[in-house]
Amino acid sequence: MSFGYTEMNADSPVIDIQVTEKCCWEGWEEIVEKINVFSSAIKKEKTIICLECYPGTYESVNLNALKNGLNPSAICLTNDLFKDEKEIKEMVDKYIPEKGIFGKVASLSIEDFFQNKKKQSILNNIGQIDSGTILIYGVGASHIFDPDILIYADMSLYEIQQRFRRKDIANIGLRNQEEAFSKHFARGFFIDWQIGNNIKKEVLKKADYILDTNNWQRPKMVEGSVLREGLSVAAQTPFIQAPFFNPQFWDEPEQKNQEEDFYWYYSCVPEENSLLFKFGNVLFESPVVNVIYLYPKKILGKTVYHIFGAELPLRMKFVDSVDESDNEVLLQVDPDTEQKKTIFGFDCKGEESYYVMAAEDGASMLFGLKQGTSKADILRVLEKKKPEFAKVFNKIPVKEHQHFTVPAGMPYCTGFKSILLKIGIFTDFLNFKLWQKNTNLVSVQEQAMHRGFALDTIAFDEDIYNTEIHVNQSSKIAEGDGWVEEQLGKTDHKLIRLVRHTFTAPVLHKTDSNIQVINLVKGNKVKVESPTGAFQPFMVYYSQTFIVPASVDEFRILPLNQENDEEFITLKVFIRN
Repeated sequence: MSFGYTEMNADSPVIDIQVTEKCCWEGWEEIVEKINVFSSAIKKEKTIICLECYPGTYESVNLNALKNGLNPSAICLTNDLFKDEKEIKEMVDKYIPEKGIFGKVASLSIEDFFQNKKKQSILNNIGQIDSGTILIYGVGASHIFDPDILIYADMSLYEIQQRFRRKDIANIGLRNQEEAFSKHFARGFFIDWQIGNNIKKEVLKKADYILDTNNWQRPKMVEGSVLREGLSVAAQTPFIQAPFFNPQFWDEPEQKNQEEDFYWYYSCVPEENSLLFKFGNVLFESPVVNVIYLYPKKILGKTVYHIFGAELPLRMKFVDSVDESDNEVLLQVDPDTEQKKTIFGFDCKGEESYYVMAAEDGASMLFGLKQGTSKADILRVLEKKKPEFAKVFNKIPVKEHQHFTVPAGMPYCTGFKSILLKIGIFTDFLNFKLWQKNTNLVSVQEQAMHRGFALDTIAFDEDIYNTEIHVNQSSKIAEGDGWVEEQLGKTDHKLIRLVRHTFTAPVLHKTDSNIQVINLVKGNKVKVESPTGAFQPFMVYYSQTFIVPASVDEFRILPLNQENDEEFITLKVFIRN
């Protein structure tokens, strides 16, 4: 098949792949028809079709459609080949203790879930079948038999989390649909998604077809080679991820008001955000991690790949606390590197900061401790029915375009009457809640364990009393005609570099072969273009985040619709070389 591409649409995050033949199908009727045509072209008496699934893919809906459309002679479900649930629970509880609130990254593979006798038995049965279509379906299907047709059912982690919240799905090998969302998430984070991602890295390279199953009622399927080419395009041009909203982590659907309390706006969370492709007239969603897994060095650059492997560690997301009151504060403490390693199994440094996008009159943050505050002082305040936080925590006024660096061991709250842009390395799931709203949504035991870890993590040293060194620290790096470049925060021992450009004229940026994540924090609209025409120009609007792969040498940001020399500001984050 021959095709070209227009890359990024000027006013949308869609990467438009111009194909000359139909390569993407929508709805089960079209999908099974295409699979049947492909199967017939193989011209074998016995055809084995393997449909590998990311954990969380619906089984009954998909399987019914495949049964009716493919009419297989035999069906093998990987769930039927797993060990007994009791045995699986004993195996995974080493990583997710039943009475604990945290977990540790599992060193398990899908092979650890299979029972050898069951697997050998099904292999013998398949070997005895002489003709017809054999369908192998489920998580780990690609590990059962070498198929004639390999299909991969993919979806975003955001959609999986919604299915957990609705209690539609269970974790791998368990019948635990009714478990609390926090337990589902922990099992997913430390076990299921680690296994699913390892399988994905194998299968993405060779799958004949890829399914987008985010919309379970109307899935889409694209030829594997075409998606791989589309992902190759994404690895060589700046792109915008498809955004979404997510209820605050501790909220459960049945406890929420009629209006959704959308607390986090995810702007750059690669494992949960998606890329949007257009193949012909079909819009196709593919998780951002797919491009990182397939083309890690192209998109990340050698420095990031050397430190983190095939992972994009940088995160940007919004925290909207405009409607938050003192009674709804979430006080938290981030663990240090050693705690991340020993408690969670993550051998990496965590760094976090906040940039103030908007602030109303009276906006503030709880940040660090008042001089001389002890652990006993904190406990006395937190144990009151209506805690007076200002007695022990610094309540700092917040203004637009301020920047707060949060060191490990610093107690803080994400603020009141403000909208903040959070910048960090890896997930905020790995922190300790010192005090939180809606405590009726988590058990007393969980609250006590979080508080205990948080109190033990607080670094009672000068850094958390002298908060000035963490607030609004900046230094000028360079300036030119119509622009100023500043470094935000102290850079000692930091992996993250945070750079602010204030400009009224076009600004040329260079990547130095290092992936960059950029947000437009002031100004209505800018144009991003290549000085050499290496990629098509596209628009970025206020508060939008875009990613520039390491393979892009340079790019220019131009202010648009300026009035009276209006200033524009971008915030750029990258891992230092």
